Formats: sequence, C-alpha cells, structure tokens
Amino acid sequence: TMLVDPLAHLPEFAGAANPWERSLAARNLVRGLALRLPSGQAVAHRIKVAALTDGELWDNEGNLGDQAQARRQFFANHRAVLEKNAPLWYYVLREAEITTRRPKKGEPLLGGHHLGPVGGRIVAETLVGLAVHDGQSYLTQAPGWEPDPRIAGNKPKSFDMQKLIEFVDA
Repeated sequence: TMLVDPLAHLPEFAGAANPWERSLAARNLVRGLALRLPSGQAVAHRIKVAALTDGELWDNEGNLGDQAQARRQFFANHRAVLEKNAPLWYYVLREAEITTRRPKKGEPLLGGHHLGPVGGRIVAETLVGLAVHDGQSYLTQAPGWEPDPRIAGNKPKSFDMQKLIEFVDA
C-alpha cells in the first residue's frame, strides 16, 4: 500500500498546479472519485464478504514504523471522505497485505502472498469474463470439454484448478 518513491513524485505535466498532482496515489484517488467507483467496502458488501474495518485498513496494529504513522495520518487528515469509504485500489492492496495464507508446517503465518476475497473475486471474474466473451476461448471452441481422466482421476466432477496444476507440474 506504500508507493516506491518515483511513483510518489511523478514528473510535472502541463496544467499540474498542485504538488499532490505528482503523486500516483493522489491521482488515483481523484480519478476514482471522478468516475464514482465503488469503495472497497461497498464491493465487499455487494459480494457478501465481511468488509475490512477502518482500523484494519488504515492502521498497522503493533507496527509503529513510518508506514503505519503515514497511513494513520493520511486517514486522520481525510477521515470525512475515507471513513467506511476506502478507494477500491487501496482496499484491494491493503486486503492482500493483511490476508494471511495457511503456512506449511514450521513456517510463520505471513500476509501479502495472495489476494483477499475482494481482490481475488475481481481478478477471477475478469478472467472468466474474458474467456466467456472470447470467440477463440475453449468455452466457445469446445463447450462440451471435460477433463482428461488422467487429471480428474475416477471422478471427473471433482476436477479443479489444483488437480490441473498438479498434473501440469508432474
């Protein structure tokens, strides 16, 4: 959720009157408001998953570093706009940052290794939508396709992405 320095200080462009206009994050915030994009919380409610709280989004509990301080200060300065109304792009990044994966035995519990429910749903629906509307996709070219028995085993209905990856990886 924190930008590398070059993205926080983009080159000036014609008509940029304010210093904030050089920040990619600020530009994204303004663009999202102008396009009336839904907030991360609104998308979470729409897809029926528990939305992150403002505390989860804007605070790093237990982390008193510069990033946590900057995040808290930004929220405090813009509370009227951001309270229960996090920009979708920020929400997806923060959700991924704090979503933990199931560790393998002996590994620490870590966040930031995969998308959370909102970000994952957006990516999945985008990929499915592309396949559905692509005249060259397997959904159009071979609508009756069923998985190879070597992949699905004795139960073709139990075919899933994990089995496909295991087959390809073997």
